[in-house]
This record gives sequence, structure tokens and C-alpha cells, in this order.
Amino acid sequence: MCHVICLFLTARLSNILPASATRFDPSRDLCHRNIQCVDSYIVVIFYWSKTIQCRERRLGIPLVPISGSPLCPVSAFHKMIDLVPTSSTSPAFCHHHRSQLVPLTKSIFLRTFRELLVRANVPAAACYRKHSFRRGGATYAFRLGVPGELIQCMGDWKSDAYKRYLEFSFDTLLMVSCRMRDSTL
Repeated sequence: MCHVICLFLTARLSNILPASATRFDPSRDLCHRNIQCVDSYIVVIFYWSKTIQCRERRLGIPLVPISGSPLCPVSAFHKMIDLVPTSSTSPAFCHHHRSQLVPLTKSIFLRTFRELLVRANVPAAACYRKHSFRRGGATYAFRLGVPGELIQCMGDWKSDAYKRYLEFSFDTLLMVSCRMRDSTL
């Protein structure tokens, strides 16, 4: 469930999951209270990030439902809170370990995600890293025609570094070549 939300947020994994269960800090790390239900969508509110160091602003990213899709971030969130009820100051993403509720950490998340990819026979499953969701979300938005400034804002990039995350398909590169050919006098 966390993977779907990570993809659509284009956020840094370190803004979503703590590095370790013992280092969870509710004043800095994403808590359950930072994900708010508004009408049919959810809003994920970040008060701390790589570019928000002193709580000088907040970044609220809305996630809308995708009707009937297993990739719906809103239904994933609702399923998660039904399966793993927590308090408002609990980490946004938790799991049961030895009868205790513990924060889902970056390392546990990545290990579990890679295991699921292996089970699904996804090639190069071990190549998925913590920025794969950020890269995938930014690339997906770009392919849908979302302006770069909005991708930059949603991913909380201060610079145009988001451009380094974009991956272009062969068909896209072919289209560029064809447009160049067609414009040649």
C-alpha cells in the first residue's frame, strides 16, 4: 500500500518512512495525522523535508481516487488504516512485528517490495532503489503532459533536478526525431 502512495507523491522515501524504528520523530517524520481525508481524496502534508528544514512552510499534496484501479492511492490508504489502526501521532506507515506495531522503515519497505517483484517475475527486481518511486512518479506525470513546474512543485524540488529523474521511452525519442525530420526545410 505504501508503494502506491510513494509513486503518486513523487516524494523522497526519507520524507515518508523513517530510517529506523527507534529514530522515529513525530515532529519531523510523516505521521498518521499528516494524511487527511478531504471529500473523496486525501492530502498528505509535509512539515519537514530536505527543502523544508525549519517548518517555514508546509507542502500539501492531494491524491485523488482512481476508480476501480488496484493502484488507487486513496483506497490503499483506507485499506491500510482498516488493517493497521494507529493513533494520530503514530508513523504514517506501520506494520505488525512480533505482536507489536512498529514503524515501516525504508529498509524493510525496499526489501519487501523487491521480494514482491521477484515473486511477480519482474526482471531486475534488485535494481529498484529508494528513488525508484520518485523517478517513476515524475516520469509518469511528465508522460501525461504535466508541466515541469508542477512536477517540480509536487516532488518538492527547489531546483530543476527533477529533470534528471525523467526517463524517456524509445517511442518518445523516435517522435522527437520524426518532428525534427518533418520540420527540416
